[in-house]
Amino acid sequence: MKTVLQYLTEQRDMAWHNRLCYSKTYGMDTPKEGYEKEFAEAVRDCEIVEELIALVQEKETPAEQTSQCEYNASLQGVPLLQLLKNWKKENMAPLAQIELLTKAFILEERKELRRYCITPLRFL
Repeated sequence: MKTVLQYLTEQRDMAWHNRLCYSKTYGMDTPKEGYEKEFAEAVRDCEIVEELIALVQEKETPAEQTSQCEYNASLQGVPLLQLLKNWKKENMAPLAQIELLTKAFILEERKELRRYCITPLRFL
């Protein structure tokens, strides 16, 4: 029996195939003459399916993978979540990649209360 994710993956493949068929180039950014409407529909189908896949993957992620322990971390006295908020406001590229903390920041933005273990910083 198919899962929702398997079904959506098949639909994504078909949507991207249709987009390629109605496209003038392999870049899939220009419609063929006479197929502008079909191309626009195919582009929107791709967007919709990609959004649905992201939602299903987010929903199906087991809790064990996202919240392993409670740990409040700070970097030189500045809470890391506040640091990430400042980066977001100023559109700055972060100096360090903080994998799980970024997920915690996203959840905080959605008003979900969870805490995460912090992986070692990897400087870019």
